[in-house]
Amino acid sequence: MSATSRSSPARPRPAVILLVAMLAAAGLIGGAWGTWTQQDYRVSAAGTTPVAAHVDVTGLGEVAVHWPRPDSNTPEGAAILELWTDAASVTIERELSPAASDTGLWTLAFGVVVAAGAVATVFSRRYGGLAMIAAGLMSTVTAAVAVADPGRMLDDTGSGLDLFPDSTASVGAGLWLTLAGAVLALVVGAVTLLTSFPVRTASTGTPHRR
Repeated sequence: MSATSRSSPARPRPAVILLVAMLAAAGLIGGAWGTWTQQDYRVSAAGTTPVAAHVDVTGLGEVAVHWPRPDSNTPEGAAILELWTDAASVTIERELSPAASDTGLWTLAFGVVVAAGAVATVFSRRYGGLAMIAAGLMSTVTAAVAVADPGRMLDDTGSGLDLFPDSTASVGAGLWLTLAGAVLALVVGAVTLLTSFPVRTASTGTPHRR
């Protein structure tokens, strides 16, 4: 009697694994440079109406300040307001930069590990897959914690700045990109590892390594 044949999952092509893994690495590395959290701060000067300074913080801890368009009836007033906001931007960045978290340095490093794991799959699917799973898992946890509490990226205690009324920290596009890259790295690593083990051929039962 002939042995019963049994189908096995299709084996992803090495080029496909390499491409998807590199996309995941690009998401982790590129996302670290993008905005992770956003908040609005209340800024005013003598004789002026308080305005909201929109503050972006990247995963690498860089602070950028954006202002609403100057609202004045005269060109002179608009110029003065623009000069004042430029000066205020420097002050705000100086106050908040030490408080900004650089957690993205970790996910950037994990992205490099994912890229190295992708290259390693050319020589060993098992070890390459394990590297991508480890980096993907750690970066997923890191990004998920930041998404759950984006305000932790900017501890403004002691900065002397006040949040604009009803302002809450929001998640930036860079953090979403990081989380997507992390999950993708975890998935491609798992698929790579699962398809690295030997399977038995359909008719002879002889082990065959994928």
